[in-house]
Amino acid sequence: MNVSTVVDKVSAMNSLDSMPLKTLPPASAVVVSIDSDVFLLNINDAIESAYKAFSCLILPIAGDKVALFQDQNGELWITAILARSNNQGSSLSLPENCKLTCPDDLTLMSANKLILMSDEIIQMSHKYVQKSEQLTVDFSKAVVKGEKLASYISHINQVSDFISQTSKSMMQKFFSYVRKTDQADQVQAGQMGRKVDGLYSMNSKHTVMLSQKDTKIDGEHIHMG
Repeated sequence: MNVSTVVDKVSAMNSLDSMPLKTLPPASAVVVSIDSDVFLLNINDAIESAYKAFSCLILPIAGDKVALFQDQNGELWITAILARSNNQGSSLSLPENCKLTCPDDLTLMSANKLILMSDEIIQMSHKYVQKSEQLTVDFSKAVVKGEKLASYISHINQVSDFISQTSKSMMQKFFSYVRKTDQADQVQAGQMGRKVDGLYSMNSKHTVMLSQKDTKIDGEHIHMG
């Protein structure tokens, strides 16, 4: 190493020592208040403004101790929440058009309630299983569309102001069937047949039977009166 090289290095080190040191920002601060997207921080008893970093997903609130970063323009950015003094919950702030992707199982667990709120919720899956001890569904309008529906329910209690059913064909089978109509019961059919293996009994205050052509009553014994 020649003498000129040593002299150059010594002069460079002396110039660095003569430069003023830049004051580094504190590593943490306390959030005082929030004004829109600007966070007011208490830094050494002085109020400074800062912004939330894109990677900081938890929304800071007043009283939080946060980690800071200062960019080349001198602006302060909140990178993380270090501590929260009060139990006010947390808000996860995500940017627009977010997508949560998991190559394997994804589990959301809550000890109390899990609330999903949105103007529109779309669920798409190859297989959907829902299990709950109690289920309450409340809606203004509902449309259920599919190819096959099978339900196995031990007890059904249905209360409605009006029920309308339209089907190409319908079959009902009961072990015991009781129907009660308080006002009027009307059946309209092209043809109607009833087959009873045991007793067929009809009891009414007034009975009217009308036929346009023939009326046939056939039996081994016929009792009238």
